[in-house]
This record gives sequence, structure tokens and C-alpha cells, in this order.
Amino acid sequence: MGEVNSVKFSDCGNYLCSGGYDKQIFIWDIYHPDCQNVGTLKGHNNAIMDLCWSANSETLYSASADKCGSIWDLHTLTRVRKLKSHTAIVNSIDAVKRGPETIVTGSDDQKVHIWDARAKEPVLSISDGSQVTSVVWGLSNDKVFIGGIDN
Repeated sequence: MGEVNSVKFSDCGNYLCSGGYDKQIFIWDIYHPDCQNVGTLKGHNNAIMDLCWSANSETLYSASADKCGSIWDLHTLTRVRKLKSHTAIVNSIDAVKRGPETIVTGSDDQKVHIWDARAKEPVLSISDGSQVTSVVWGLSNDKVFIGGIDN
């Protein structure tokens, strides 16, 4: 067990995920009388920094201090893809809510990567000039908002 860095509700509202310093992601059924753990995802080599659900609640995305993002299949509880291109801690991850599976990651390496889940490398990289602590897609999926330590 360790400190928790991220807790997110699924878009369907039935599940909660949590991740932190123990390198594991826990999936919780919040409507079970005891808020039952229904799955544990293992595979990161360092702390989980951020989590994001797909719109259909069948896929989970994670950002980690191991310099990677990951895509997880919640039916099989397995990692289906590792997003490897950052050279420092990946602090934040977000995915579009409709359309092709497109992900954004932000890192201490001062870069933001846009990923097409079908491609091995990022389809676009943006250098922010300072450590990126937060990324999120706009509602229309055509803009990425970036937060960092540059005030």
C-alpha cells in the first residue's frame, strides 16, 4: 500500500479507479455494499500519477513515474499497450471521449505527446518549455489544455 495520487469515476458512474505509490491500479464497484475491489492492474515499475477512463468504461489509461503511459483492457484486466516516448515522469494523461482512440500525455521532460492508440510513436509532440503537470482534451476534442510549473 502507498499514497494515492489519482482517483477517478468511470463515465458510467458504476466504478472508481485509484492508483498511487504502490504501482497498482485498483478498480472498485461502488454499488457493491462493501465497495468491492473487482480488479487490480499491475505492470508499472513506479508510482501511478494519473488515471483516465474511456467513454464506454471498458478501457483505462494510466500515467506513471516509470516514464510511460499505459492502455488497459478492463475485460481482461491486462495492459494492451505501453506508451513509451517520454524521458521523465509522466504526470498526466487524458483521452478523447468520442472518435478514434486518441490520448495526450504530459511529462516532466517538458513535452506533451499526442498518441493514436494504433501507432507505436506519438503522432505529435509539443515542447512546453517547463515541466507539464496536467493535460486535458477540450470538449470538442480539437484542443489540448496544458498546465505546468511555468505559472
